Amino acid sequence: MNNDAIAPFRWAIFGTGQVSRKFVLDMRQLSGQAVVTRVASRNPENAQRFARDLAPDAQASSYEEAAAAEDVDGIYIATPPAMHKPHALMAIAVGKPVLVEK
Repeated sequence: MNNDAIAPFRWAIFGTGQVSRKFVLDMRQLSGQAVVTRVASRNPENAQRFARDLAPDAQASSYEEAAAAEDVDGIYIATPPAMHKPHALMAIAVGKPVLVEK
């Protein structure tokens, strides 16, 4: 099967700390099979900086907007542990699969 025919998996990143940075940098090893389309953070400026530095094609948005976005296939959650459950449930409620960093 030709990998060029497969559309990349589009991620929203919740949280802009070191773990999220490592995830996005590691994603680059997938040769375009995965891309970041949204970045969300408690602090919108952090989301904008993260997107500018690591995912220039990504839009910085709120958690709610990123979860509901049609250009998101799944959500990577690396927010503070107390927010893991509410963020995961938010994503699940709109039909998005989640990967929760632990």
